[in-house]
This record gives sequence, structure tokens and C-alpha cells, in this order.
Amino acid sequence: MSSTNSNVDCASCSDACGYLAPDPDVAGLGVIIAFLTTSALTWVCAVIRILHWFLNHTSSPNKVDELIQQYHARQALPAPSTKPVSPISLALYPLSQPIARPRKTLSAHVARLANVISPLLLALHDTQLASGLAISATALIRRRHAAISVYHFSVAADLTWIASGTQIVSFIFVRSDIKVDQIRLAHGASTHRIVQLLRATCMVIQMIVLLWLSCIQGDQRWSNSYACPVSCLENQRKLGGTPLNWMITNFVLVFWTYPVALLPLCRPIWSRWKDFKVKMDMTINLLSSQAAGGNTSNPTKRLAKMRGIVIMVWALLGSMSLEIIVQLGWFSYGVWSLVADRNWGDAYFRGDSQVANGCDPVRNTENDWGFGQIFPVMILIVLLMTFFQAHGDVRANEIAEEEGHALRGEQRLDIIFLLLEAGAWTSTVNFRPQAQIAAPSPARHGLRNR
Repeated sequence: MSSTNSNVDCASCSDACGYLAPDPDVAGLGVIIAFLTTSALTWVCAVIRILHWFLNHTSSPNKVDELIQQYHARQALPAPSTKPVSPISLALYPLSQPIARPRKTLSAHVARLANVISPLLLALHDTQLASGLAISATALIRRRHAAISVYHFSVAADLTWIASGTQIVSFIFVRSDIKVDQIRLAHGASTHRIVQLLRATCMVIQMIVLLWLSCIQGDQRWSNSYACPVSCLENQRKLGGTPLNWMITNFVLVFWTYPVALLPLCRPIWSRWKDFKVKMDMTINLLSSQAAGGNTSNPTKRLAKMRGIVIMVWALLGSMSLEIIVQLGWFSYGVWSLVADRNWGDAYFRGDSQVANGCDPVRNTENDWGFGQIFPVMILIVLLMTFFQAHGDVRANEIAEEEGHALRGEQRLDIIFLLLEAGAWTSTVNFRPQAQIAAPSPARHGLRNR
């Protein structure tokens, strides 16, 4: 429990003692380690997928991403050698240079790693989604009964934001697989439609929860009331100050990331948006052709400018590169905020004079290792098993492909040997027609017919 007394004096709780108690279920060391480790693994997998995207020059429908990829492709081209090569060096090249052994390029290694981590990235996405919903639901349920303090609610919100950011980053790459599945669904193939609907529903719930958490944390007394229960601030809400600015920032971030991530997966809405773009382009092209014929009008120019602005804004909002940069900054800030809140709690339970306001030290059970701390860490073993399982599957496919190539090579050799044997056999057989010998005449040999 975060509060030791249900009868809280909200007017003096920030300076009084006895209202704040350790809560290992929310701010325990094992919970923190599990969240941060899972987030770090998600970022590592995301970086590998980003490298795979850049090195293999995969086309992107987004203009911003396409420009970034083209710039990277130009920078990656080897510079032409301007050093002249003498004829002697060319003559001695086979003897002076070491034998070049074929080896895999960086793009091949990254492509193989990308195939291995794809199932792991999907598991990490779902783990982050479930973990964020679990910790935020715990904080929201317990806030109405003076059972969670502002400090523990802040820690829960930090963990939820960290999980949300890494989940969005992983969803950027999971979304491409889901789109492929939608294409199969359009052709009547069996797909994972139920899983996709469940995942999208959980993401919508996560978006609502994040807005809810931000609204609760917008109270101007939030940063000065860490020892008080959250219910004290909810009874008399006073939005303002720095917490209100952060609430607005959180709202902008949520309404940017989640709709942009989810709208392309909703086929009816996305199809209507594409139809609208096509009709808009046709209208502008028609007006432009009329303007070229001498019917120049200012509304046509304004409509073309408006279209360009809308396309530019949409390209920025839907850019994978910009989204990753923003989420990386948000993840870094979330980790910093989590560490700062956790350090405040440690100082309070130690009885620090600057934080605890003269309260006696309290045994901090948040650093103890019980079931609630060990179990989240054990979840990491499940993710590790998923990685090794995916690695084994990829290796099995590679072995099967190598055996298939070897078998096809043996079959080609067998066919060649059969052709050679057939050629040798045909060389020993005389297929020229034999001269026919006339049958002897009976009269010539003294034979007469009876």
C-alpha cells in the first residue's frame, strides 16, 4: 500500500509523516529492471530493423523517409579511385594480391538478424503493450481509495510512457507485416485477423489510458505533493503551471503517434482517405489544365498550395524516421524522469532532511526481492527463449535451403552423367541402314515350281 492511513488530511499531507509507505508492486526494483530491460531490447531490435531498411534500400511510400534513404544511398556509394594503376601492377596483380575469400557483407548479416528478431520484436511489442496496460490499470484502480500516492502514481505513469514509446517503435515494423496479412485477407487467404483486432483494441485502450494519466497529472500542485494520495488532488483539481504544459504536450504526442499508427490498418477509413486524395489530385490537375489554357484563377493556386501543405504535413506526421527520433527523445526523458522519481522515493524512505521533512526513516521494501519482483524478471527469460527459437527456425530454413541446393546440384550431375553415358552408347551403335540382299531365284538354282 502507498498510504498507511485511509483518513488523510489533504491540507497537510505534503508536510506530514506517515502517509507514504513503500509499494513494491509499483516501484519495486524488479519491476523497474524488467521494464527498462524490455524497453532496451525493443530498441536494439528496432535499430537492427532500421539498419536493414537502410542497407537494403527498401522503398518507402513516405516522401520524407524516401529522401533520407536516397541521401544515405548516395553517401554509401564508394568513392571512385583516382590513383593511377601502372601496367606492372596490373601484370603482377594475381601474384601480389592475396586470394580474396567470399564473405558475407554487412547487409547480409543485418538481413539475417532482421529475420531472426522479427518474431522477437512482435513478442516485445505485445509484452510492452500488456505491461503498460497492467501498471496503468493498477494505478487508476487504486487512486480512488487513497491507496496510491502521487509518488507511486508518477512512477506508474513513467513506466507506462516508457512502455508506450517502445511499443510504438516496435509497431512501426510490425505494421508492415500486418499490411501483408491484410493483402492476403483481401484475396481470401487465412490470416491472423483476430490477433490483429485484439492488438489494435489494446492500443486504442492504451491511448485512452495515456490521456487519462496525463489529465490526472495536470494539477499544478502535483510536483509538491508526492507524499499525498492522488485522491486529494482529484477532489479539488487545479490545472495550471508546468504540469498543465506537460499535459498539453502529452496530448499532442498521443494524438500524433497513435492515430497515425492505427489509421493505415483500418482499411475502410484508409481507403476513403486515398480516394479523397485521388479526387483532390484530379480536381487540381483539371483546374491547372484550364489555367494553362488561359483561365487563370487565384482559387486554383490556393488549392494547389493547400494540397502541397497537406501532403507535406502528412508526410512529416507519417514519417518513420521522424517518429523514431521523437520516440527516442521521449524514451530518454522517460528514463530520466523514472530515475529521478525513484531517487526521490529512496531519499524519502531514508529520512533525508530535504525530502522527508523530518520524518523518521522507513524500511524500503521496494528494494527487496519477493515474488512481485522476481516474476517480472523471469518474463525476460521467455523473451530470450523466443529469440533462440526464432534463431533455430531461421537456421533450420537455411539448412533446408542448402540441402535443396545440394540436391538440385546432384540431380543436375546425374542428368549430365546420364547424357554422357547415352552419348557413349550411341557412339558404339551403327544406326546406318543395311543394304538389302535379294532373295535367290528358284529357277536360277535349278528349282522349279510344282
